[in-house]
Amino acid sequence: MVVTWLPCSNLVPLTPFFVAERYLYVPSFGLCLLFGLAASEALRRWYRPALAVVALVLLLAAGRTWTRSADWASERALWESAVAAGQDTWRVRLDLGNAHAFEGRPSRAVEQFRLALRRHPPLDARRTLVRNLVLAGALGAADEGCGPLLAKLPEDFDCHLIGGEAALARGEREAALRHYRRALAVRPGDGEVREKVRRLEGSANRRRAATAAP
Repeated sequence: MVVTWLPCSNLVPLTPFFVAERYLYVPSFGLCLLFGLAASEALRRWYRPALAVVALVLLLAAGRTWTRSADWASERALWESAVAAGQDTWRVRLDLGNAHAFEGRPSRAVEQFRLALRRHPPLDARRTLVRNLVLAGALGAADEGCGPLLAKLPEDFDCHLIGGEAALARGEREAALRHYRRALAVRPGDGEVREKVRRLEGSANRRRAATAAP
């Protein structure tokens, strides 16, 4: 019995993060053991009715196991089942978005990342979601997601860079230049940002010169 129990004892963590389901392994093992002992005693005393009850319980358990197995068919199915079960948290939406991205569905990934941002994730998770939005091609959504980050971390390099790119895509050169300058102030040695600032400043100077010319 001990040898059978050890693999599900969770005495040695299998992953660096907690999985609530694993903490049910030990009590579920005990419940199965108690059921087996009770069934054995019932079969000894009332063989036929007890046999029918045990068979029914095992049949129902097998059916539930079969339906539950479908939730583990893929990462996407797993996190979709979590949402269906009422666990609609930023972490679930983040993982569901990652699953869509892995399967080549960027638009659905963006939808899930945006839903995750609306569920008030901590700053580190928000930063991850913003980066994921950029990778999925949703620069505008990433810029929107940077708002709360910049409110608490006004010198966040990545968000100023994203803000500059988003402003530039909208044709707002002055706003883009402000973001790039803030980013460059955080990382003065970044050559790529320095080049963006140089080009935008040069363009702004040429426009001012053209406007001032008679």
